[in-house]
Amino acid sequence: MLIRVITDESGGDGIGAARLRLTTRRGSPLATDAARPYTFPFMSEPFEMKSIYVGNIPFSVSENDLRQLFGEYGAVASVKMVEDRETGRFRGFAFVEMDDADALAAIEALDGNDMSGRTLKVNEARPREARPRDSRPRR
Repeated sequence: MLIRVITDESGGDGIGAARLRLTTRRGSPLATDAARPYTFPFMSEPFEMKSIYVGNIPFSVSENDLRQLFGEYGAVASVKMVEDRETGRFRGFAFVEMDDADALAAIEALDGNDMSGRTLKVNEARPREARPRDSRPRR
């Protein structure tokens, strides 16, 4: 992933904010909503994004609710609420992408917090394990 500065709003002194676009190494935008420009604190060095697993989310919660909750700890690059393939219903967990340091602060602060009567499970997302493909035909 590359980060391209679209506009520098720092006034030339390097302090302030820059508008960034997340792209692949070949220059095409990322396939997630992180491809939209976001305003992040100005940084002179590239930063790493961390994916956060958020579990036991109430079914009434929206993507904007999660953005707002995690936004208290830093810039949220993307929110992916996982839905059931068959029914399209929200499955009660999501993945939030944030800057490395902000993500660690959010994980520490939000893990175990109550949200609409449910205790949130918040931790660093692990890579998905490879599963064997089912050879049975789908209905």
